[in-house]
Amino acid sequence: MESIKPDLINIFQGKVISWRHQAYNKGGDEKARLKMQVSFGILTKEQEETVEQTLREMFLSKTSSHFNYVMDVLLPEAFTLLYAKHNHTSMSKAEAFIYSS
Repeated sequence: MESIKPDLINIFQGKVISWRHQAYNKGGDEKARLKMQVSFGILTKEQEETVEQTLREMFLSKTSSHFNYVMDVLLPEAFTLLYAKHNHTSMSKAEAFIYSS
């Protein structure tokens, strides 16, 4: 998780282009569709819990006002980033694999 923390912060701050971040901020149907975009199963249950706990500590420790953003944007981004780094592949290839499985 340590290796992707800077990436997640950059997504949160809008410094890195993320289609999920853009959809969330746009609102409407695009934002609503994000709720269907988390793919569990590529990580073990323990790994998933570690990702979720780290995200809570990073973004929700002082306020829960970003809870939906964390779950709809950062959680799937974290899974994708972890898969991409572990498999030495691009984000687009990682996303294609994860969300086509």
